[in-house]
Amino acid sequence: MSGALALYAVTSTLQQLIFHACRDDPVLRGVVLSESEIVLDDPARAAKDAANKVSLWLYRVSEDEFVRNHPAAHGVGSTRRQFPPLALDLHYLVTPMTGSAWSDQILLGRTMQILNDNGVLRIDDRDDEVVDEIQVLLGRPELGDLTRIWEALHEPYRLSVSYLARVVRIDSTRFEEHPVVWEATATYTTRVPAPPDIPDIPENTGRTGRTRRTGRTGTDSNDSSDSTTTTA
Repeated sequence: MSGALALYAVTSTLQQLIFHACRDDPVLRGVVLSESEIVLDDPARAAKDAANKVSLWLYRVSEDEFVRNHPAAHGVGSTRRQFPPLALDLHYLVTPMTGSAWSDQILLGRTMQILNDNGVLRIDDRDDEVVDEIQVLLGRPELGDLTRIWEALHEPYRLSVSYLARVVRIDSTRFEEHPVVWEATATYTTRVPAPPDIPDIPENTGRTGRTRRTGRTGTDSNDSSDSTTTTA
């Protein structure tokens, strides 16, 4: 999917999916008569027209944090590399407004059933011949979050449910040139580790005394004393 039509393509697919599910349902066949009764306006504006039966309101768009760091893409053999696409999550608020509490519950139940059975939307991009797969998940906002939405609309709270459609990609229009690498040369070197450092042995410059022992043998058998001479 590419370009600014990405958001519209997802919303339109959801709108058609809900309408066909209600049209083919024997209970709701007389409640939802045409696709135009499933409007894309916020519930406050949609409630002003009694002909509207479902508000499929895209109330928030956020960047998908798990896809935004993907590397740039480039074609095989191409010197142009396209910057990563903008990856978005779409948050919808689905509100039935038939004027009857019973009909609202039946209509909402059928809507949730068909979205649960079609948890992955396949959207064709005819220009690029690419099929995008969009996950449709039941949102889990806190009651306080839904209440704040209705307070912002200045409307009393209505029975409604939140859905998340991810990941919707909008292709970047930025490219950068990269030359094609035809030949690459790898050079390998072997590093010989240096020998360990050996500490220097200090030279002995002092004078060391030497002791010399001399013996003297006299002719007198009784005189056997030795003499010791020390020289420095």
